[in-house]
Amino acid sequence: MTEDKNNVDEMEEKLEHLHRERIADLTKTASLLGSWMSDQKLTLAEQLAIVELLRASLLVNYMERVRTSSVEKFVSEHPNLRVVVVDGSKKPPSTPPRTFKPSEN
Repeated sequence: MTEDKNNVDEMEEKLEHLHRERIADLTKTASLLGSWMSDQKLTLAEQLAIVELLRASLLVNYMERVRTSSVEKFVSEHPNLRVVVVDGSKKPPSTPPRTFKPSEN
């Protein structure tokens, strides 16, 4: 039991270290991006658009990692579970759009 706790503590320390490194990398990247945008003479609206695109991209990447790790954890905790992988890049078969008419009362 003590060995498991030590392993958990060690992993938490490694994750915390990686988190600090990632924050440092993001801070450096943000600084470089700010300098680049200043050099490009971009308008404030253009700068905000770039920042919003980057923020959305980071959020999507984060959500993908969280979702993947959550699914992997769930599957590992349920060894008898049958897992079917669905290719999300393929579009579902197209269906004609439905039209609704207001009901007459």
